[in-house]
Amino acid sequence: MLVFGVADDRPAAVEAWFGPEQMADFRLDCLVQAADARRVATAEDPYGGPEYQWWVAPTTTGGSWDLVVQIDGDGREIGGAGGGGGCEPPPEDPSGISWSGGGGNGPPKPAVTWGGRVPAEAVDVRLTFGGEPPIVTAVQSDGYFFIVLPDDPAGPFGSPPDTIEALDDDGDVIATLNP
Repeated sequence: MLVFGVADDRPAAVEAWFGPEQMADFRLDCLVQAADARRVATAEDPYGGPEYQWWVAPTTTGGSWDLVVQIDGDGREIGGAGGGGGCEPPPEDPSGISWSGGGGNGPPKPAVTWGGRVPAEAVDVRLTFGGEPPIVTAVQSDGYFFIVLPDDPAGPFGSPPDTIEALDDDGDVIATLNP
């Protein structure tokens, strides 16, 4: 279960995204608890820019609202911004894996984000995309995984992964999802 309210400095861009003015545009049937937003994962920019950050805030009805953003050293949004979620908790998959992604920056350097949560005993996640070599990324806080890949229109990363596998510390598969 995701633990909210853990102390984490929220940059100005995150405060603004979860703030009442921005959230009013979404016309939700619940409130986003912005004061409890926390960063759950980070990922390198495939082009060498500032890291991408994934932030999550709970809603008053048990759901959550997510934000993926690139932030400069002064706490300002410089790219990658996108968010979404829902008032109610999403249904759980029997595999214990949840995922989201597909959003990203546009030209001149397009990128796509993929992330989710895996069972607590997982230490890595292996993603496969259309015959490409598998990509392995580490599990971060609360079972979250997150990666940003170049989004070449002719490449495979803009479509959902064929397979998401949660791996234990021996590299053995403990859960699989085929989105």
